[in-house]
Amino acid sequence: MIERSVMSALKQDYENIEIIIVDNNSSDRTLSIIKSLANEYKNIKYYKNSSNFGALRNFEISIKYSTGEYVILLGSDDWIETDFISNKIGIIKKHPKIAIVSGAVKIYNQIGDELYLYSQYNYKSHYMTKEYINYNFYKKFIISYFCIFRRDLILKNFRLDYEDKHEWGVYKKGLGLDLINCLDIANTSKDFLSYYATGGAYCFCNVEERESNDIIKLYKTNNTVTKTIMDYKFNVYILCNHLLKYNFTAANKLKIYRNRELTYEFIRKIFNKDLYDFKNLKEFKEYKSVIGISNVVILWHIMTLPLYILLRVIKKFKRALELKIDKLIFGL
Repeated sequence: MIERSVMSALKQDYENIEIIIVDNNSSDRTLSIIKSLANEYKNIKYYKNSSNFGALRNFEISIKYSTGEYVILLGSDDWIETDFISNKIGIIKKHPKIAIVSGAVKIYNQIGDELYLYSQYNYKSHYMTKEYINYNFYKKFIISYFCIFRRDLILKNFRLDYEDKHEWGVYKKGLGLDLINCLDIANTSKDFLSYYATGGAYCFCNVEERESNDIIKLYKTNNTVTKTIMDYKFNVYILCNHLLKYNFTAANKLKIYRNRELTYEFIRKIFNKDLYDFKNLKEFKEYKSVIGISNVVILWHIMTLPLYILLRVIKKFKRALELKIDKLIFGL
């Protein structure tokens, strides 16, 4: 998938860019694909780590290799729409004091060669204060490494020393660290100023076969409900625990919002007959204990679920239409 990722950077309608590729000691076809592209496009620079340093460390290494004033971290299985950079740089040119520009995100599921738009987030254009980011952190993709950052700001505030209190190992994989790293930057930078720019989306891709293999390998279960509960436990704990340092109300809001999402995933998978595993109950009890969700909140979410499902169905039809438009415009 890395060729699609690199080509999306090469096809930007903004020309003044360098493409830094840092191979985290992979053993697949990455090297041969990148060498072929680098021979054709001179603004590609390729580096390979001597060993796998983990996702977060590799982010930092990538930024240090760059020479531009602004950077974006583009995942090897993701891509950016043609106007992504010009959309964000246009804001910076108008407002030079802005250090971070965030924007629209689209999430696709890939099954074979087919792409399906799963969800998207595109809020209104506006300035974002530290207080706004904290209180709206429950919304997905307000701020993360898909933003355009001022290079000196992100390097000065980059952190690698997150404690893995429960020894889950998620910190080594980098799960959630992009979000809390950005949260730290927003709350600790004296010269912080950010903006949310509508349009020019960053596109994430979930591949069904790869995700299924990861479930079996990492969680030692092929039951997707168990895997889903674990994901929420890791993610919500990491984000809420970190957000507590800055805003208690915001942390509680994120916890309740994500629990509603998990309740929906529960019901959806029951209808798919994917719940019959004792690990589900054991994992859910641990989730409740770690996150601190009460039975009253869970009951309320179950009672109001029909309305939530109706809203999801409406959004699904909307996404199907938008995907058809995307295929026409971007040739996906």
